[in-house]
Amino acid sequence: MVTGLAAVVVFCTVYALILPAITMEQEQCEIPEHTHNLSCYEQVTSAPQTVLSCSRESLNIHNHTSACYDGNGEPVCGYADFVVHTHDDSCYDANGDLWCPLPQIRTHAHGESCFPAAPAAEEHIHTEA
Repeated sequence: MVTGLAAVVVFCTVYALILPAITMEQEQCEIPEHTHNLSCYEQVTSAPQTVLSCSRESLNIHNHTSACYDGNGEPVCGYADFVVHTHDDSCYDANGDLWCPLPQIRTHAHGESCFPAAPAAEEHIHTEA
């Protein structure tokens, strides 16, 4: 039994050592090895183009479903269905038209008007109870 296992180990070892040599003998590509330079590229248009690279899908923005709301219609899923974004020059094309698919949503800083006035606390005394 030991002799049989030893033969399997020897066969697997020899095969593992021969495999890189077999791979190197095969022709992989017709193009010789080189480093890309400007001659490898061709100009497709005469003017630079702005290509949309962000969308709701690529940013993985959550879409609320009916399962995201409680009985009062309040969201309970814990995910936002928006991304904070302020439009800048890159959001407009050469004609000044907005092409950005994201809505403009700015960050919010809570101020005095965000909190209702707290009711006056009734005076009480703590006891052992």
